[in-house]
Amino acid sequence: MERLHRIAKRLYPFRTSAIILAFFAIALFAAVTLSGARNQSQVWLFASALLLMWSLLLTLFIYSFSSVIGKAPKGANIFTKIRLWLLSGVQKAIMWLFLLVFFASVLMTFRLINFGFF
Repeated sequence: MERLHRIAKRLYPFRTSAIILAFFAIALFAAVTLSGARNQSQVWLFASALLLMWSLLLTLFIYSFSSVIGKAPKGANIFTKIRLWLLSGVQKAIMWLFLLVFFASVLMTFRLINFGFF
């Protein structure tokens, strides 16, 4: 978890770039969909979908792991300890969900590259 936190902190300055890439991918997808050209439009649809997926995944990673839930201070009451324990559990569940989505995205990228671009 600490390693993911360090990586997210290093990528934090690029969060607006990832959001801009996502909007660019949406605009590219809309432009290709609304255009009348059908010859090479499928390649651009796959490329824009992949760009959107990876930019949103990067944004999710940066915002999810840029802060880590710490330990309760020594003088904290039981409710604070339970709240921090629950928040830590939720963050670990998000970590496992993110890793699952990451590997599914890698698999989907390879499938789209193999079937979509050739």
